Amino acid sequence: MISCVNQQTASDIDVYVKKINNRTDLIDSKNKFKTKIENGKLAEFTINTRTDKKGDILRINAKIDFLNKKSDDYTFYFENDTLNFAHIIKFMETDENLDTITNSEFYFFQENLIKQIDEKEKSMEAKTVQQLSEFYLVFGKETAE
Repeated sequence: MISCVNQQTASDIDVYVKKINNRTDLIDSKNKFKTKIENGKLAEFTINTRTDKKGDILRINAKIDFLNKKSDDYTFYFENDTLNFAHIIKFMETDENLDTITNSEFYFFQENLIKQIDEKEKSMEAKTVQQLSEFYLVFGKETAE
């Protein structure tokens, strides 16, 4: 028996990401709040959600400013509530400049990592990226209601 699976490639996912970024019919919403995290330190969260007219979340961008010269930027793209692309950037500000600690892209097909690009030595595990995306997807759905 021969099985044909429609295997999505990284190039296909790049096209999807560009489409989502360029669509003008989508609805953008923004949530901004401060909360205490690790060791009681304050962090500021800005979460931008892009949905279609049916309310399906297509993109979430979460920026976290740790208020101690460190920030994270997570961007997740979803298709049918399934993560298919993530771009993770972590910054650390020094007195001289802003240094990028992590800059990675993750491509997924049916919840499996198919490609990972790391611009820096420090990276995140694909499973951690998937768990983060699930958290923000649930958060995005709750705030959209």
